[in-house]
Amino acid sequence: MLSEIFTHRAIQTIGNILFFLLILVLMVDPGNAILHLKDKIFVCFVGYNILFLKPDIRYLAFILPIYLVIAICFVLSTIQQVPIDLTYTLAAFKGFAPLILLLWIPHYNVLKLVTPSIIITSLIILILYTVIVSVPELENLLFLYSKEHNEMVMLTRRNWLGVNIFGMYYRSVVTFLPLFFISTYYLFSSECKSKIKVLLVFVILFTTFLISGTRAMFLTPFAILGVVIWLRFLTKSKARYFLYPIFALAFVMFLILIIMMATQEGDQSNNIKYGHLVSYADLFNEQIWYTLWGQGPGSMFYSEGFGRMTAETEWTYLELMRNYGIFSIVIFFVYIYPLYCCFKFRRDNFMIGMGFTYTIFLLVGGTNPFLLNSQGMTMVWIMYSYLYNNDAVHFIKAKDKTLHSEVDSP
Repeated sequence: MLSEIFTHRAIQTIGNILFFLLILVLMVDPGNAILHLKDKIFVCFVGYNILFLKPDIRYLAFILPIYLVIAICFVLSTIQQVPIDLTYTLAAFKGFAPLILLLWIPHYNVLKLVTPSIIITSLIILILYTVIVSVPELENLLFLYSKEHNEMVMLTRRNWLGVNIFGMYYRSVVTFLPLFFISTYYLFSSECKSKIKVLLVFVILFTTFLISGTRAMFLTPFAILGVVIWLRFLTKSKARYFLYPIFALAFVMFLILIIMMATQEGDQSNNIKYGHLVSYADLFNEQIWYTLWGQGPGSMFYSEGFGRMTAETEWTYLELMRNYGIFSIVIFFVYIYPLYCCFKFRRDNFMIGMGFTYTIFLLVGGTNPFLLNSQGMTMVWIMYSYLYNNDAVHFIKAKDKTLHSEVDSP
């Protein structure tokens, strides 16, 4: 009996270590251009799970339909003789491969496993940023190095509403959102046992978002902070009359700021994205049947944003519609399903906050190309693992226990 328990714990521990290493590599080297370990560790981890852990085959309902859609739409695009870049076609099949790990997600608490990797990656970002600001001569060297290594770090100098910004965007920073919400939530909680530790994590992540140099990542922590304050004081009847007008005013100002930044004249990023939109409109007007069965994965079209043929833009949801037509609903379902689960448990403030944080990820992912890569898959692992561990998945019978019990109070 003891030997069986020891063996089970050993298997689980080794699995946790492999999963941690995979997540760490995905965050530190998101483009797989430096360490070249992402594929190797992923294959080893999948093989380990196949050998030692029982899969939950119910999750096949989330995986198989996606590959069926990709295959069908690829065949249809071949029949239509649409110009195709096979590199992107193969990337579509490979991009959804991490969903295979959903079969073993019940065995892991991804939120706990991802926390050390987020802290490590954040510290790397902050150290790099500090060094570059202190020694400006190194900026060009890092820029050239990043260009040669799949742009894992993007250095930007932008002007936001008259303010010059120097930013350093690390491609994996979007996966920091859940931990930032948790640190913010417990920072305002009387249940928190270690305010200093939580405050330190909050400051590290908040600073990492601020120096990202992107509008979405710059504004996101303020949105999450506002939601946490709202959730914490929502139950206090006296505070409502004071907070309602303040939050209403803050929301209007926040919305105005977003509109001003999104419509700023002379911003190259805006010009490219709006050029893409014009081309999407032209494509769907001329070829309306693409909204039914799509052009196919890896298909190319002319975009005014780039001024050339392209197979990929930053409008992720429009890209899915263009590639898969109405079949893209199958892909949307995998991403939207966690929101449904969070909505079922909307009486729990922590679950509401997790749902809101995930919603921000989905909104930001609509105008950024990370939704379908390793960063997007990491967020999917986090949400499905968290929901499973809290009995919030529809095919798990909910138990009478406190939600978010797997997320230990700091």
